[in-house]
Amino acid sequence: MQVTKIEKKGKYQYLVFLDEEYAFWLSYKEIYHWHLKEGVEIDEEKYKSIIKESVIPRCKRKAISYLKRCNQTEYELRTKLKKHDYLTPVIDVTIAYLYQCMYLDDYRYAELFVENNKRSRSQKWMKLKLLQKGISKDVIEELLAENTSEEIPLRKAIEKKLKGRKIEERKDKEKILAYLFRQGFSMQLSKRLLNEYE
Repeated sequence: MQVTKIEKKGKYQYLVFLDEEYAFWLSYKEIYHWHLKEGVEIDEEKYKSIIKESVIPRCKRKAISYLKRCNQTEYELRTKLKKHDYLTPVIDVTIAYLYQCMYLDDYRYAELFVENNKRSRSQKWMKLKLLQKGISKDVIEELLAENTSEEIPLRKAIEKKLKGRKIEERKDKEKILAYLFRQGFSMQLSKRLLNEYE
């Protein structure tokens, strides 16, 4: 393999291209350490060493720094790592490491998400958000099946919108119904509960 291009990106990042294809990125110190420059040939062994000793550890550190800030799903983490110019094989190794260390667990993430939102959000809203975060439909349906009542979060949403007052005009009721529908609550249940606030 031949280093065909080394392109500076940002303050510390250098993109390395092997045989005209992007391979990985290194810092200036790492470029110097591995004796890389345009036109230099590197064998498979050296390539694997660079990936193992420089690229994968940096990718792991980046992933852990994301997880320190807040919980992430595998899908979210993969997306963020791709934005930082890590290729799929490196991300795969990193994700496997995070699962092995129990830093990453999509089921636990979904469980906590449902637990934290079930008193204030509709099931439809939670399902949509979890799907956007890459959680499988089976896991979502299993977790939402355990939490069937939407009456408590619906009441909270109504009380938040009314701010302690009663519904006086039909127009106000229609606005609140539209709001509740956008939040994912069923129209039938919303109408029934709203009648109590007239």
